[in-house]
Amino acid sequence: NLKKIGKDSLIRNSLKICKESGIFDQIILSTDSQEIAKESENLSTIIHKRSEYTSTNISSTESVICEIFKDLPNLFDKKVLIYLIQCTSPFLQVCDLTKSFQQIKSSSINYNCLVSEE
Repeated sequence: NLKKIGKDSLIRNSLKICKESGIFDQIILSTDSQEIAKESENLSTIIHKRSEYTSTNISSTESVICEIFKDLPNLFDKKVLIYLIQCTSPFLQVCDLTKSFQQIKSSSINYNCLVSEE
């Protein structure tokens, strides 16, 4: 997550793209690392401190998501749109986020899930 791609780490690159997209009310970074948390300065609105259970090499993404729902219930007390961004996808671009957001918001389909093809 801290590997540099150009001048930014993978995590910082993903957070910058999320912020630049302008579509998010909240950007949550979930980590147990102070170094990763520091990378999110001025880019994430909430730093979620992971438990030991969700901080192992075998912890699932799903366990982290469940922990965030449990730890931050007020963020999810109404219908919200949630994006899961993996920083290990370094080719994410602002247009990927904005296009998917427009597709979801302008469609007559009530999406439960949208997965990118790339």
